[in-house]
Amino acid sequence: MEQTTATVTTTAQTLGQETSLEFSQTIGQSLQTELFSDLPKIPKANKVAELELADVRVKVSTDATPSALRQIREIVENKYSQFATKKTVKGITPHQQLLLTAYSLAEELLKEREKSKVLKRKVNERLGRLLDRVESNLK
Repeated sequence: MEQTTATVTTTAQTLGQETSLEFSQTIGQSLQTELFSDLPKIPKANKVAELELADVRVKVSTDATPSALRQIREIVENKYSQFATKKTVKGITPHQQLLLTAYSLAEELLKEREKSKVLKRKVNERLGRLLDRVESNLK
């Protein structure tokens, strides 16, 4: 029951429902499952990492490995430094540079997601055609 309570509590806090915290501690397992089954499960992070960029530090809970955190840090730092070297954005504050970095990375993510959708659609279409050919040869 503790794992479910922790998940429900985390989800409720994420949604800003302070009263759900007390509620989740008093109700039984079956009622919790019924009430919160449609909410996404938020995995528990098992360690805390400190992130730092442009003299801004943030502690976060994460499941990422040290290797993954190093890779992520390298990507973010490289993107951040791109804005520092561009002549068109000279004179911006570090906070503005952080915001540009976040938006730029988000834009790249959206582009990659769209590429992934297109690729999945093409693969599904080709698999469908291949399946049709196999089925027609079996008849």
